Amino acid sequence: MSPARLTYLAPVIVLAGCLSGPSTGGSSSGELANAVGVTGSDFAILDLDAGTVSYRAAVADLASNAAYRDTHMVFRRTGSGSSQVLMAVFELTQAQWQRLDPVASTPWTDVAVAVVPSSCHGAAYPAYNLRADDLSDAIAAFAPASGVRLAIPSAAQWRAAVGASSGYAWGAQPDRASLVAQAEELITAVRDLINQHGDAEDRSASKEREASIRNAIQSRDADLLRQRTEELRSLAMRVLDRKGILPVLHYQKLAEMKGQMRDRARAEQLLAQGLQAMNSNNAQSLRAVNRQLVELLPPQARAEADASTLTRW
Repeated sequence: MSPARLTYLAPVIVLAGCLSGPSTGGSSSGELANAVGVTGSDFAILDLDAGTVSYRAAVADLASNAAYRDTHMVFRRTGSGSSQVLMAVFELTQAQWQRLDPVASTPWTDVAVAVVPSSCHGAAYPAYNLRADDLSDAIAAFAPASGVRLAIPSAAQWRAAVGASSGYAWGAQPDRASLVAQAEELITAVRDLINQHGDAEDRSASKEREASIRNAIQSRDADLLRQRTEELRSLAMRVLDRKGILPVLHYQKLAEMKGQMRDRARAEQLLAQGLQAMNSNNAQSLRAVNRQLVELLPPQARAEADASTLTRW
């Protein structure tokens, strides 16, 4: 199965690093904070051929200058405080993609015209049907001597730019690189958990699931990697629950959400009972307390309590 494609959403790119001077950019380190901090200007213009950046307080010809959809990219300062980034004003165009992509591919031509008409093909039109991995590779390959670097916006950067939560900047699903990173993080966490609280059977099962994840990574099949990762996560959940750790995590989250509960007096009473259950290592009683605490939450907050409890796993 091929990696996820950006069929309906052309990518937006962040200017992730610049040089030291005001005419060419911020720091050669490629740090996003340096790129934003070198100037008070609201706009940055990247010359894709030269790899240099110039800064402006305004771009009067933004709508009319065809170069901004071909040889140059315009970025605007977004967010506030430490969340500021230089975000591309336009979606990556087909002409810009062919300048960034080492093989100058045209993946939009692979989409059936019944889905996206061929009238959407053109240098100034957004690039689409890009594989997330190919986009990541092309951005990584863009490394001019000036030190300028590009990046796909993180979820936090995207939210800061648009002022709302809209998922991943490239669509509804994480790219394969993100899935691999999440899987590696989970492997380390589960390994630590099993070493502390697992038995021989858990350790054997953990090794088998780790191996299956490694194979899924090698296969480059994102759906298979998600499946194998969930299998390892399920093993961790069983160990956590068996050892009475999961109810404790759930109780801690519910205690943080006490202010949202409709009956504060009853919540305080249940929280006290929960502490007693933990002190006596009575996981069954703690689970019963948690169920009653959840019932005191408004419906929309109940899912949050469960999801936050399981964030690491």
